[in-house]
Amino acid sequence: MNGGVVNHSIGKRTAESLEKLLKAYSPKIEKWMANTHTIDGIIKCTESQIDTGKYYNLHSPNPKYILPFLYAKNHLVSEAQAQFELFDLSYFNDSDEIRDKVQNCLLGLSH
Repeated sequence: MNGGVVNHSIGKRTAESLEKLLKAYSPKIEKWMANTHTIDGIIKCTESQIDTGKYYNLHSPNPKYILPFLYAKNHLVSEAQAQFELFDLSYFNDSDEIRDKVQNCLLGLSH
């Protein structure tokens, strides 16, 4: 497990690497699970990720995109709408039609 990379070429070494990895990260995982078991906790986590810039920038949605949907789901419509308005049209393949459909879905979550 050099630099946090798990070895997967040999079964025994893989098991040892995974065991070390889980021991190292289980307190963080447990803390995250304890703090994100409600929508309010998830919102706070997402806001924190946006504020600090500490989030994975992979193929998953950016927390800035997720936050308005969390707000809407938690009946915070004005906050949801304000965050949604920050999105550039490029988020929607430069299509007003797609943007409007997504916005309707967003607002539908608050009901």
